Amino acid sequence: MMADHPFPATLTSSRDAWRRIPLPLLRQLESSLCHSRTALLALDLAGIEQATREQVDLTQKIEVDIRRDTESAARVGEAEVEGKASASAERALEMPEELARTVGRVLQALKVQAALLARAHHKLRVMANMLADPSLNYGPLLGSARFRGKIQGKGREAI
Repeated sequence: MMADHPFPATLTSSRDAWRRIPLPLLRQLESSLCHSRTALLALDLAGIEQATREQVDLTQKIEVDIRRDTESAARVGEAEVEGKASASAERALEMPEELARTVGRVLQALKVQAALLARAHHKLRVMANMLADPSLNYGPLLGSARFRGKIQGKGREAI
Protein backbone atom coordinates (compact mmCIF):
# COMPACT_ATOMS: atom_id res chain seq x y z
CA MET A 1 0.00 0.00 0.00
CA MET A 2 1.34 3.42 -0.96
CA ALA A 3 1.65 6.25 1.54
CA ASP A 4 0.22 9.72 0.98
CA HIS A 5 3.65 10.87 -0.16
CA PRO A 6 5.99 8.97 -2.47
CA PHE A 7 8.97 8.98 -0.12
CA PRO A 8 9.69 6.55 2.67
CA ALA A 9 8.85 7.62 6.20
CA THR A 10 12.49 7.15 7.12
CA LEU A 11 13.43 10.00 4.78
CA THR A 12 10.80 12.39 6.03
CA SER A 13 11.52 11.67 9.69
CA SER A 14 15.33 11.79 9.72
CA ARG A 15 17.88 14.03 8.08
CA ASP A 16 20.53 11.32 8.56
CA ALA A 17 18.50 8.94 6.41
CA TRP A 18 19.55 10.91 3.32
CA ARG A 19 23.16 9.90 4.01
CA ARG A 20 22.18 6.25 3.80
CA ILE A 21 21.04 6.49 0.19
CA PRO A 22 23.64 5.51 -2.40
CA LEU A 23 24.68 8.45 -4.54
CA PRO A 24 23.75 6.67 -7.82
CA LEU A 25 20.16 6.22 -6.60
CA LEU A 26 19.98 9.90 -5.67
CA ARG A 27 21.26 10.85 -9.11
CA GLN A 28 18.66 8.61 -10.76
CA LEU A 29 15.95 10.21 -8.63
CA GLU A 30 17.18 13.68 -9.59
CA SER A 31 17.12 12.72 -13.28
CA SER A 32 13.63 11.25 -12.98
CA LEU A 33 12.37 14.40 -11.26
CA CYS A 34 13.87 16.50 -14.07
CA HIS A 35 12.06 14.37 -16.69
CA SER A 36 8.89 14.63 -14.66
CA ARG A 37 9.18 18.43 -14.51
CA THR A 38 9.59 18.57 -18.29
CA ALA A 39 6.58 16.30 -18.79
CA LEU A 40 4.45 18.33 -16.36
CA LEU A 41 5.30 21.59 -18.09
CA ALA A 42 4.45 20.06 -21.48
CA LEU A 43 1.31 18.39 -20.05
CA ASP A 44 2.66 15.12 -21.50
CA LEU A 45 0.53 12.48 -19.75
CA ALA A 46 2.62 9.53 -20.98
CA GLY A 47 5.80 11.24 -19.77
CA ILE A 48 4.22 12.04 -16.41
CA GLU A 49 3.15 8.41 -15.98
CA GLN A 50 6.57 7.09 -16.96
CA ALA A 51 8.38 9.44 -14.59
CA THR A 52 5.95 8.59 -11.80
CA ARG A 53 6.60 4.87 -12.30
CA GLU A 54 10.36 5.51 -12.23
CA GLN A 55 10.03 7.52 -9.03
CA VAL A 56 7.92 4.84 -7.36
CA ASP A 57 10.50 2.19 -8.30
CA LEU A 58 13.35 4.36 -7.06
CA THR A 59 11.65 5.16 -3.76
CA GLN A 60 11.02 1.45 -3.21
CA LYS A 61 14.71 0.75 -3.89
CA ILE A 62 15.64 3.55 -1.50
CA GLU A 63 13.34 2.16 1.20
CA VAL A 64 14.80 -1.35 0.79
CA ASP A 65 18.34 0.03 0.87
CA ILE A 66 17.71 2.09 4.00
CA ARG A 67 15.95 -0.81 5.73
CA ARG A 68 18.77 -3.23 4.82
CA ASP A 69 21.37 -0.69 5.93
CA THR A 70 19.59 -0.09 9.24
CA GLU A 71 19.23 -3.81 9.91
CA SER A 72 22.88 -4.50 9.08
CA ALA A 73 23.95 -1.62 11.30
CA ALA A 74 21.92 -3.07 14.16
CA ARG A 75 23.44 -6.53 13.63
CA VAL A 76 26.95 -5.16 13.34
CA GLY A 77 26.54 -2.86 16.34
CA GLU A 78 29.24 -4.61 18.37
CA ALA A 79 31.62 -4.71 15.39
CA GLU A 80 31.32 -0.94 14.98
CA VAL A 81 32.48 -0.51 18.53
CA GLU A 82 35.59 -2.47 17.57
CA GLY A 83 36.34 -0.02 14.74
CA LYS A 84 34.35 -1.31 11.76
CA ALA A 85 32.09 1.21 10.03
CA SER A 86 28.68 0.39 8.59
CA ALA A 87 27.92 0.76 4.89
CA SER A 88 26.01 3.98 5.53
CA ALA A 89 28.89 5.51 7.47
CA GLU A 90 31.27 4.57 4.65
CA ARG A 91 28.95 6.16 2.09
CA ALA A 92 28.63 9.30 4.20
CA LEU A 93 32.41 9.60 4.30
CA GLU A 94 32.90 8.87 0.58
CA MET A 95 31.77 12.16 -0.93
CA PRO A 96 30.05 14.34 1.67
CA GLU A 97 30.12 17.49 -0.47
CA GLU A 98 28.77 15.81 -3.57
CA LEU A 99 26.17 13.94 -1.54
CA ALA A 100 25.03 17.17 0.12
CA ARG A 101 24.79 18.96 -3.24
CA THR A 102 22.85 16.09 -4.78
CA VAL A 103 20.45 15.94 -1.82
CA GLY A 104 19.94 19.71 -2.14
CA ARG A 105 19.15 19.39 -5.85
CA VAL A 106 16.75 16.50 -5.21
CA LEU A 107 14.94 18.45 -2.50
CA GLN A 108 14.67 21.48 -4.79
CA ALA A 109 13.35 19.28 -7.61
CA LEU A 110 10.79 17.82 -5.20
CA LYS A 111 9.58 21.30 -4.26
CA VAL A 112 9.26 22.29 -7.93
CA GLN A 113 7.43 19.07 -8.73
CA ALA A 114 5.03 19.56 -5.82
CA ALA A 115 4.23 23.08 -7.07
CA LEU A 116 3.74 21.87 -10.65
CA LEU A 117 1.51 19.03 -9.51
CA ALA A 118 -0.58 21.44 -7.44
CA ARG A 119 -0.94 23.71 -10.46
CA ALA A 120 -1.92 20.80 -12.71
CA HIS A 121 -4.39 19.59 -10.08
CA HIS A 122 -6.00 23.03 -9.98
CA LYS A 123 -6.26 23.18 -13.78
CA LEU A 124 -7.82 19.72 -13.92
CA ARG A 125 -10.32 20.63 -11.20
CA VAL A 126 -11.37 23.75 -13.13
CA MET A 127 -11.70 21.74 -16.34
CA ALA A 128 -13.76 19.07 -14.58
CA ASN A 129 -16.07 21.76 -13.19
CA MET A 130 -16.38 23.35 -16.62
CA LEU A 131 -17.32 20.02 -18.16
CA ALA A 132 -19.81 19.33 -15.38
CA ASP A 133 -21.62 22.65 -15.87
CA PRO A 134 -20.66 24.50 -19.07
CA SER A 135 -23.03 27.37 -18.23
CA LEU A 136 -20.65 28.63 -15.50
CA ASN A 137 -18.03 31.19 -16.43
CA TYR A 138 -14.54 30.46 -15.08
CA GLY A 139 -12.94 33.55 -16.58
CA PRO A 140 -10.24 35.38 -14.63
CA LEU A 141 -12.35 38.54 -14.23
CA LEU A 142 -14.92 36.96 -11.96
CA GLY A 143 -12.32 36.38 -9.28
CA SER A 144 -10.90 39.89 -9.17
CA ALA A 145 -12.09 42.36 -6.54
CA ARG A 146 -12.06 45.20 -9.09
CA PHE A 147 -14.53 43.37 -11.33
CA ARG A 148 -16.78 42.44 -8.37
CA GLY A 149 -16.84 46.09 -7.31
CA LYS A 150 -17.99 47.19 -10.78
CA ILE A 151 -20.92 44.81 -10.88
CA GLN A 152 -22.20 45.43 -7.35
CA GLY A 153 -25.56 47.06 -7.38
CA LYS A 154 -26.23 46.31 -11.05
CA GLY A 155 -28.40 43.29 -10.44
CA ARG A 156 -28.04 39.68 -11.44
CA GLU A 157 -28.54 40.33 -15.19
CA ALA A 158 -25.28 42.30 -15.40
CA ILE A 159 -23.31 39.21 -14.47
